[in-house]
Amino acid sequence: MYAIELWHRRHLRTPTAEEWERAGEDHPCRQTVLRVFRSWNAAIRAAGYRPKQQGQNRPGVQRNRCPDTGRWVPNDAT
Repeated sequence: MYAIELWHRRHLRTPTAEEWERAGEDHPCRQTVLRVFRSWNAAIRAAGYRPKQQGQNRPGVQRNRCPDTGRWVPNDAT
């Protein structure tokens, strides 16, 4: 998928689904990607990259669950 390749060239890594959703209008929306590929990891694979494993954070990123919402947040946000 060209849009994921373009992201990789710009950022030197593959995007997360959350980053993709906030990235702007120069690529298909996340829902379109999911409709076509059925999962975010399948889209990353189709673009020729290896997806991260479920629950695996990016290097140097530590997260905790927010006690109020249950969402994953960076350590400094809790």
